[in-house]
Amino acid sequence: MRILFLETPTGYGGSMQSLLELIEYLPDEIDPVVAVPYDVRQYRTVPEKIRWEIIDAPKPRGFHGYVRLFTHQLGWYGIVRRLLREHRPQLVHLNSGFLECLGGAVAARRARLSVVAHARGFSTSRRLLKRTARLVDCFVAISRAVAQNLVEHGVHPAKCKVVYDPVVAPRDPPTFRIRTNVAEVGILGMLQPWKGQHVFVEALHRLYQQRIPFHASIAGAEPFGKVGYERRLREMVRSMGMTHIVEFLGFVSKPFEYLKRLDVAVHASLEPEPLGRVVVEAMLAGAAVVATSGGGVPEVVCHERTGLLVPMGNAQAMAGAIQRLLQDVDLRRRLADAGAERAREMFDPVKHAREIMTIYHESWR
Repeated sequence: MRILFLETPTGYGGSMQSLLELIEYLPDEIDPVVAVPYDVRQYRTVPEKIRWEIIDAPKPRGFHGYVRLFTHQLGWYGIVRRLLREHRPQLVHLNSGFLECLGGAVAARRARLSVVAHARGFSTSRRLLKRTARLVDCFVAISRAVAQNLVEHGVHPAKCKVVYDPVVAPRDPPTFRIRTNVAEVGILGMLQPWKGQHVFVEALHRLYQQRIPFHASIAGAEPFGKVGYERRLREMVRSMGMTHIVEFLGFVSKPFEYLKRLDVAVHASLEPEPLGRVVVEAMLAGAAVVATSGGGVPEVVCHERTGLLVPMGNAQAMAGAIQRLLQDVDLRRRLADAGAERAREMFDPVKHAREIMTIYHESWR
């Protein structure tokens, strides 16, 4: 079965990372063609069986909103129509941004092909989603929270399948460490306000005021073209007198290598996340996790069993959870071990590929 995978974002991120890990574990009967607006091979090693199509992502034209929407989707329609003519796939898989690529779904439907659409985020347009869901045979939701969002926005429940993204675990199983010096606490993610790194800094300051020993790090960089938030974070750390115990690491190319250094990994998002991949990676790396309770995160982190959940934006609760893990080694070990086991089970790439194959066979016309 030849499948055309279409990626709409113009930069490498979690959606493409998950797609590559899916393709790596798909059976040989799948012949993948991946159309993407940039060359993924500059970022990582990719499966050799992929045929690549580097496309120019269409841009909206005009000034009026409806005109811009129409021209944008007309552009995607033309691109996908050409790809269908050249590669003759049996199925189209929209890997991300279904509403961003309605024109592509229309082109596939006109060619009488099945369409599978990955839902990797929350929709905010009920009217548009409800009217266009008929273009898709199956929505693959990356969490129950995302599936619920689809249903609330008019998608029939029978069209929604929850399949957790694959996350390939490190080859070496995590080993619990008891440090002879201070424990390592860290947060990994793009530096932007909704990710909540400033709440993390506030939580660290509460611990510092109580003279609780730790060393902390903030890993990640600001999005391209965005400046100011990192400067704000650094100023917070400086004004709180914590420059000697809080380190800024910048962009981390090997997240597992960083996460394996941590005793406690913190997720601090202020808005519900569809899933929170970094939480899964931290669990697989063997760190005990403190995470904010929103979106799909509670599906992964079971409070007091595989990690600790705290309310979004609550620095006091976050500080209390970190403190518990720093001071109770047995609790830290228990949560880290249980978290790693749960993450391996939920995000097993072999299991993911098997579930996606079932969807392909059920959707294929």
